[in-house]
Amino acid sequence: LMTALVTGAMIAQARRRRIVRGRLGGEATLITSSGNTLRYRQRGMAERSGAVIIFEPGLLGTPEHGEWLVRDLITRWPVVTYRRAGCGASTYVGARRFSLDGSVQDLTDLVRHVGKDRPVILVGHSLGGYLCFLTAGRPSTGVRGVCLIDSSHPAELERSPSQAKGAERLEASMALISASLQLGWGALLTRTAAIDDLPLPERKVALAQYRDARLWRSGRREWSAARLHFREVDGKLPAIDVPLLIIAAEDTLTAFPVHEVLQQDFADHAAWAESHVIRDTSHAGIITDAASAGQVARLISEFTERLMADGDVAR
Repeated sequence: LMTALVTGAMIAQARRRRIVRGRLGGEATLITSSGNTLRYRQRGMAERSGAVIIFEPGLLGTPEHGEWLVRDLITRWPVVTYRRAGCGASTYVGARRFSLDGSVQDLTDLVRHVGKDRPVILVGHSLGGYLCFLTAGRPSTGVRGVCLIDSSHPAELERSPSQAKGAERLEASMALISASLQLGWGALLTRTAAIDDLPLPERKVALAQYRDARLWRSGRREWSAARLHFREVDGKLPAIDVPLLIIAAEDTLTAFPVHEVLQQDFADHAAWAESHVIRDTSHAGIITDAASAGQVARLISEFTERLMADGDVAR
């Protein structure tokens, strides 16, 4: 019986890996300056001109988590999604110590590659928001504006004891789950509401990613790098010369009151900023819930329209 269980688990694991590493329609590959390989997907690039929106998921997030957002945005703007190095079919060469700066450089390379002579709007959720903010500070990227969706901030662990405790629990959980998944026990990992809220075609891929050990190894690597980076910068932000659209989830503001102060800190370090709160939604639900994502997409589209009409903010 045990042999049959182990065999079944290994077969299921192989099936998940085929899904995770499979090529979706419209996907292409970019080898970055660090040697990492990014799998990215362009939607609407040929049909629409103007600004290009690039979506950056959060820690342990995948492009599928932003699908509701993308579906709304694609009716007006070209959208690019991708998997960070080490996630899914995107590979991390591991030639040097992993750092957030490396992830920022990968995103910078992608911006220059897909944007070319078109303005780029970066949209990032959670840790992805902070990566977008840092990327906007790089010279000659063509980034016209940044949207932070319930973004991480480098001072969040220092300023919020509850978030610091949560970070410790998260690190321990990622280590345990990663080890379990390597043994082939992915089917035992309970699917989350965030996955069940996604459009039906994306659930299968998102669940396969969620139960794949590589995603959790990548998450552990990113989170360790993020915590080190937060300590090194001492919670301080660089100034950027592009506008910000800051969108927060009401549940996050309720659970972590300091979040509002930290989001204002982003605003204070940008060319200009506007802030909004999405009511009755959570940190994950702000992009995985169809109604909440629709509100976020409307704000992003209006923000982008405003930037395209204002030539003075061009970089």
